[in-house]
Amino acid sequence: MSDLLHAMHAATGVDTPSNEEWHYRPVDVDVAMPWRIVLKWRISTLAGFEGATKIYLNTLDPWAIHDRLVPRLYALRDDGRIARDLRIGSEAECRPNSLRYNRSSR
Repeated sequence: MSDLLHAMHAATGVDTPSNEEWHYRPVDVDVAMPWRIVLKWRISTLAGFEGATKIYLNTLDPWAIHDRLVPRLYALRDDGRIARDLRIGSEAECRPNSLRYNRSSR
């Protein structure tokens, strides 16, 4: 997990301000939930209504983020600046319920 977080920060770069949000299963929840970290880029100018409505605009779609990060991740790995065994983009296996949190689909 630390290799992944380090890689994402390295690919994001020093010119993009960001925050980390760490999420885990609350004590009183009996259903398995994945521990996860959300790296949020602070790149958009707020429109002014977010504070009151709690509606936040994301100015980048997932494809734009992919196109921005994947080449950087490959370059960082080739330079030895992130973990060499880190699978990037199409190298990573993508299958439903890979962490097996949904017991009904085991």
